[in-house]
Amino acid sequence: MWLIVAKKEIKETFRSKIFIFLSFIVWGLLLFATIGGYKTYSNISIQQKEALKMFRDELAQNG
Repeated sequence: MWLIVAKKEIKETFRSKIFIFLSFIVWGLLLFATIGGYKTYSNISIQQKEALKMFRDELAQNG
């Protein structure tokens, strides 16, 4: 019985234009957050590598 109700609810949900619209908004925000997070991770990784290189160069000069 619950399967019949679930199928009916799913069909009605996908008929609604607002659900589709909100789904696109959510997916867009998720994509935006993923791209932004990757760029931040990439920048931090580059800065970390540069700092490590600077530390090793300084250690080699003074050590």
